[in-house]
Amino acid sequence: MKKLRLAIIIIIGIFTISSVLAIFFVSYNALTKESIALFGEYQLALTQEAGKRFADWIEKLYGEIYWLSRFLGDTSEEAWLPLMQDTWERIRSGNKRTIKEIWLLDKEGKGKLILPIDAGDFFIGRSFSYRAYFKRVKKTLQPELTLPFIGNDGRYRIALVVPFKKDGKFNGVIGISLSPETLYRSQFHFLRLGQGSQMALADKEGNVILSPMYIGEKISLLKEKEKLYPLNSRVIRGKIFFGRRGLSPHSIIAYVPLHLFGYSYTLLAFTPQQEALLFPMSVLRLPLVFTFIAIGFIILGFYSFWERMKMSDKLYKLSVTDGLTKLRNHHNFYTILPREIKRAERYNRPLTLIMSDVDGFKKYNDTYGHLEGDKVLEKIGEILQKSLRAGIDSAFRYGGDEFAILLPETSVEEARKIAGRIRENFADEGLSLSMGVVEWKKGWDEKTFVREADRALYKMKKAK
Repeated sequence: MKKLRLAIIIIIGIFTISSVLAIFFVSYNALTKESIALFGEYQLALTQEAGKRFADWIEKLYGEIYWLSRFLGDTSEEAWLPLMQDTWERIRSGNKRTIKEIWLLDKEGKGKLILPIDAGDFFIGRSFSYRAYFKRVKKTLQPELTLPFIGNDGRYRIALVVPFKKDGKFNGVIGISLSPETLYRSQFHFLRLGQGSQMALADKEGNVILSPMYIGEKISLLKEKEKLYPLNSRVIRGKIFFGRRGLSPHSIIAYVPLHLFGYSYTLLAFTPQQEALLFPMSVLRLPLVFTFIAIGFIILGFYSFWERMKMSDKLYKLSVTDGLTKLRNHHNFYTILPREIKRAERYNRPLTLIMSDVDGFKKYNDTYGHLEGDKVLEKIGEILQKSLRAGIDSAFRYGGDEFAILLPETSVEEARKIAGRIRENFADEGLSLSMGVVEWKKGWDEKTFVREADRALYKMKKAK
């Protein structure tokens, strides 16, 4: 009997420990999958923000070169060097490590002018007509961001190249040589999400233009293991291959399309998946001999679940909130808007959208500086939060100094009164707001709704 009792106790003990461990393994796998998915959403939101920031920087640089190309086309060659020197000094302000040279090729592809002047020995008179970007720009008359090439100092360069015309005909190319290393650091390095995380910008053929490690290489394959979101194909768990080299182990990969000057690019962020886990796999290597280990696993499971819930709330708030104004962000706007439209359509209730921006904000920034401009945006966030119904209305920072306000159960007349109160409260700050108010109409989708609100906004701005 004693042996039978001992056997029964051992069997019960083994069954108990096995059950506890089985429950733990199931819970662990579920939590791991959820944590990776949430991390992927957060990484995607940061990648989208970085892509917008990079595109804005390139567009601003292009604006300077575009006007230079117009001036060169309208003046004689004797005036070209002073014009280039003026542009060179202006664009180098604050970007000395990133912007390396400004240069001019004639219509035959020969080096005509270059700044700084000490680079002229390598450049002046040399033919660059064989370069692929010169052939494309000459044919399409469109600007482009080139693939990496080796500069005269032996380091990689990329260039923003812009055609210029004289008497309506192609007369050459203006180029700005950029250092990929410093450009990457200034635009993307602050977005590190963990050890081994990095970003890469590639063209539609997979050629890497910006990357801390893989510049000049080619993304040959994105090997997907699983999608993290059924409704979001831009976040996956898988492997990324540069040539024949695959990053190991599996990574959380978020990718965002960018469109610059009519060309398509992809901005990727990839992080080793272990950086997204809430607790390490080493926990599972502990000896499984004594009963107290099972109890320890139970405690650890409850603790990890609690920490997971807190992390989930924190990451969700970060992914939907604008850090400066504390309002909801652009990404969250297009999550909530379709839901409110469906509700308004189902119950035949009014839904109003207000699009707003700050009049003369760029001039204010130029006069008082970006720190003062940030204070204005923070004040707008406070005013909007105080002016709206908590839990019903929603305010968003749409982008830059643009804001969107979504008012369910509110007619256009009531919304105009709300907009008036907001403008009066903000007028105390010495600036003014323009606000376009429009009520949703049956049959409108999200894009139409936003477009009509934008039209109302610009109509008001034009009337001022």
